[in-house]
Amino acid sequence: MPASSTSSSSGFSRIDVPLSPSPGLAAVAAAPWLLPAGLVLGLDGIPGAVTVGVTAASAVGAITATRRQLLRTRHSPLRLIAGPDGLRAVHAGGEEQPVRVGTGSRIAHRFLWLRLSGSGHTHPLLLSTLPGIRNTDAQSLRRLTGWLRLGPAHAGDE
Repeated sequence: MPASSTSSSSGFSRIDVPLSPSPGLAAVAAAPWLLPAGLVLGLDGIPGAVTVGVTAASAVGAITATRRQLLRTRHSPLRLIAGPDGLRAVHAGGEEQPVRVGTGSRIAHRFLWLRLSGSGHTHPLLLSTLPGIRNTDAQSLRRLTGWLRLGPAHAGDE
């Protein structure tokens, strides 16, 4: 699905970033949760209750991270829209929610780790155009990256 943009009255071009499920990105998101479980299971002399607890917590984290990247939770955005009024996430059913990019977010050339917060929830979202873990198109990601670095006040100067 190509990125669309429309001009607002201020001359700013709206950035519409469609997202698609990515099994490869889901595996990347689950890896930090699975690593502790693997380490605990590999140790000798750990009490059974600790092993079960760490493994269960890690499994829940991995499942949640995977479901978010496969866009299967109610908080998973199907698209992000950046404009002069800020960033909004569009969820299944078409409802839009204003979101903020929180601390801990990372911006790279072809990969974004965003900690989106809105309505009291903070959810990590990975965006990538890397082969095998792609979930959006390169042009949309490039425009969003510029918007995030410059902010809405300067993004119209692109």
